[in-house]
Amino acid sequence: MQSHLQRLRALQVVDLCEDSRRAGPQRAFVAVPPATPQSRDGRDYARSALEAGAPIVLGEGEAPEGVEPERWLRCEPIRQLYPRLAASLAGDPSAQLQLVGVTGTDGKTSVSWLLSHLLEALDARPCGQIGTLGWRWGQQWRDSQFTTPPAAQLQPGLADMVADGVATAVMEVSSHAIVLGRVEEIGFTVVALTTLGRDHLDFHGDLETYHRVKTGFIGSQSKTCRVVVPAHLAMGETAGIVPIRVGPGGDFAQERIGPQCWRLRTPAGSTELDLPLHADFQVDNLLTALAIAHALGRPVEALLPLVAQLPPIPGRLEAVGQGAVVDFAHTPEALSTLHEQLRPATRGRLITVFGCGGDRDQGKRPAMARIVQSQADLAILTSDNPRSEDPEAILDEAQAGFRGEPLAADDLGPESRGWIRLADRRQAIELAWAQRGPDDLVLVAGKGAETHQEIDGKRYPFDDREELRRLMEREC
Repeated sequence: MQSHLQRLRALQVVDLCEDSRRAGPQRAFVAVPPATPQSRDGRDYARSALEAGAPIVLGEGEAPEGVEPERWLRCEPIRQLYPRLAASLAGDPSAQLQLVGVTGTDGKTSVSWLLSHLLEALDARPCGQIGTLGWRWGQQWRDSQFTTPPAAQLQPGLADMVADGVATAVMEVSSHAIVLGRVEEIGFTVVALTTLGRDHLDFHGDLETYHRVKTGFIGSQSKTCRVVVPAHLAMGETAGIVPIRVGPGGDFAQERIGPQCWRLRTPAGSTELDLPLHADFQVDNLLTALAIAHALGRPVEALLPLVAQLPPIPGRLEAVGQGAVVDFAHTPEALSTLHEQLRPATRGRLITVFGCGGDRDQGKRPAMARIVQSQADLAILTSDNPRSEDPEAILDEAQAGFRGEPLAADDLGPESRGWIRLADRRQAIELAWAQRGPDDLVLVAGKGAETHQEIDGKRYPFDDREELRRLMEREC
């Protein structure tokens, strides 16, 4: 690798990119191979990157046709080698941080948000956060198209945090990122696993492989890395490290004793707290955040008084006005847990608007419909982010999970129960809100804090929360 690094520095390369449109005189292009059969091959964009000013292209094998050999740097395997080069060019920023990696099917964003705000309140300095909500540290916000950015973006971003005085950061680690080598050369201080459910089988092939990727990431860390895992998972000691366990029988556990009151059991003892939360799974996420902070060396007794001041998590069981909730739930397990928590707090009907993302695990679509129909009073199936797929084809696959015939929109009334299909998400939210009675609750699930809807490869402005606010303002 040293020879590769010397070559890049001789060409005055300061960073790398996987997008040929971002290439430039001091930014080399990395021609990564396709991640899936539908993905693009970076080799096809090598010439475009050179035309954009890139001094050199990194890739596997011989130079593609039309690329001069002296402008091609052979790196194999590219997904393992190039993150090391990106880290070196950025000054190895993870070595200068207390860095936390949070993986799991559900709860990554919530844990990261809660942890970063707890640490900011306790340490009185910015804590970095990277994930589906973008990049955040202090007053800085950056958008991101990735849960876990590619190494070409991740390493310079961490370096920017270090330059701004950030000492601790938390990042969501997706299963894609693990397989594609995005977190290679990242030195984690603590890693945590939230939940294991079903997702991304379109990429991983089967549930066993998907789970093995997640647990393998946890078990592959260095001996100095602390580990936080759910208490119910059979994950024993790894490399002599005793994991911190969260959940019943674990080091951090909860017991609900009131509508918004819980008894928390931690290494600091048992404490009863009124929390700005509404569901047990939210408290599990809080306990995971507390466990990580404990693993980082922060005293639990100093963290507990700060919990009441935590800001709400955008798009995660987020109340919108009176009578509506928006949540990111987009897996069968997350939808089931969400409905189980909302049902006891709903005096009337629970009206759920949901959809299934395109270019994602198709097998979970009917399962999501079955769960929503079994737990909601009125289920409205609509589009999520169809991406490159036909929206109606996605609805066809999801609809297979419903029992019985759909209701007709014109026949809906204040007591209607069943399911309906409406592809236009805006119209689906309007229909749900129009059906809401005084004691009913409208749940809009799947997109959370997202501010766009991706249709046929294009992103259009769309925010479930803003749609609901618009409807509420219309009534005033």
